[in-house]
Amino acid sequence: VNDAGDTVWYARLQGPGGPGEAIFADGTPVVRTGVTRIGGRLLVALDDSSDTLSLSPQGGRLLFTGRLENGQHGAFLLDLD
Repeated sequence: VNDAGDTVWYARLQGPGGPGEAIFADGTPVVRTGVTRIGGRLLVALDDSSDTLSLSPQGGRLLFTGRLENGQHGAFLLDLD
């Protein structure tokens, strides 16, 4: 929860398409493994620690860590506006 009252959270998902992971912002999925592309590469894993997910105090920007399909692990910034 940030200063503006916005919330973000990580979820591990089970469904007909198999297991997956997602980050939600105020109830809306904004990042999802197997769906989200970063720099043209598919996001295949998210780090599931609360230390690897941060929302800017005023909202609008989400910082998270994960792994891309080429094995690259990094921190990624998403503009939510």
